[in-house]
Amino acid sequence: MFVRRSSDGEAKVGFAVQRKAGTAVKRNRIRRRLRALHQSFEDELVQCAQIVWLGKSGVLTADWQSLRKSGQKLLLRAECLKVQSRGGQDG
Repeated sequence: MFVRRSSDGEAKVGFAVQRKAGTAVKRNRIRRRLRALHQSFEDELVQCAQIVWLGKSGVLTADWQSLRKSGQKLLLRAECLKVQSRGGQDG
């Protein structure tokens, strides 16, 4: 994931997949999974940056929970995710 800080506060998102990730069908499937991953965090995102999700072939084989956990970790590191208290949840 690449993040570029936006001075005007405008948030944009893009999805890119490497050609070596496979055929067009596989690349589109990776892009769809990344789009769904981003949408699952939409309510928690802070309007702070322009984000580009870079998809690799591992996105196809990863289970949804580990993919979501990785995405959450990346967004927290980029400071684009609202920090939530863990109130009873083991994150």
